[in-house]
Amino acid sequence: MGEIKDGWYYCPYGHKTAQKIEKDSSMENTPIYCKHCRRAYYPVIKSGRIQRYGSAREVNG
Repeated sequence: MGEIKDGWYYCPYGHKTAQKIEKDSSMENTPIYCKHCRRAYYPVIKSGRIQRYGSAREVNG
């Protein structure tokens, strides 16, 4: 499962994404794109922590 380290979101495969997560951030149903995996992940983040994962979708391009 992905995680947040030093304020950065890491995809479930351990790649650092370009998404900075603040300690009080909350988001749901928002895609976070990983350029290494070429997938968009949809985690549920509350208070800067991952609560659960939604879906993952492959992005062509």
